[in-house]
Amino acid sequence: MEAPHEFSQDPIRIRLFLCVDLDPGPRCINEKKKFDLKCHPFKALEVAHPIDSLCPSPTGNVTDKTSGHALQNLAKNNFCAAEPFSDISHNNLLQLEKTVEKLPGFPTWDRDHYPDSRKDFTNTGGTFNEGAAVRYTGYVFEAHAADTSGGESVNCDQSGAAPNDVHIALVPDSKATAEDECTSITAEMSPHYRPTKWTGQGISSRLAAFVWDPTTKSMYPTRRQSTT
Repeated sequence: MEAPHEFSQDPIRIRLFLCVDLDPGPRCINEKKKFDLKCHPFKALEVAHPIDSLCPSPTGNVTDKTSGHALQNLAKNNFCAAEPFSDISHNNLLQLEKTVEKLPGFPTWDRDHYPDSRKDFTNTGGTFNEGAAVRYTGYVFEAHAADTSGGESVNCDQSGAAPNDVHIALVPDSKATAEDECTSITAEMSPHYRPTKWTGQGISSRLAAFVWDPTTKSMYPTRRQSTT
């Protein structure tokens, strides 16, 4: 029988904001401006990185700024989730996933076919939707720098750990085993102005964005982060 994965004694609490994810696009142009957070959830912890100048557009490197792909990246790059946060559970996320699966466009969404509008995700009729500030309490199963070979469009397809998200697998039970990772919730920590110590090895409590990903047909908390 698989030995339980080792966790810290205390559950972590993640504060989230909701959005839908689909991927790639051409290489970024090095513009003479920096990514504008608009809101500053990290405050004194903010650290400027090369990605902030290499990829200053909130839509990443997507050429058509009105496309579904660009709208998804814009939702993922929103750092302005406002308090108060609503507490959500693992089951709440699974229920939201079932709701999204019933949307008319669901069968056609993938990396080559993005939803043309965010309306279906901002108005699902549930207790929380895309753009909502929510808080998830659970345990970190594992965390790592993701998409390090080629990157993703929201981060202008840059390779390496520094310009890409840190993926954090979250589980509701401290006694989770390797098999339980398949039912985990993935939070994605943005590279923009990411505090230096916020790495896959040093994850504790973070603020993330909450995103539905039509490419994998699954819902997960993602991106924008801050200490609690």
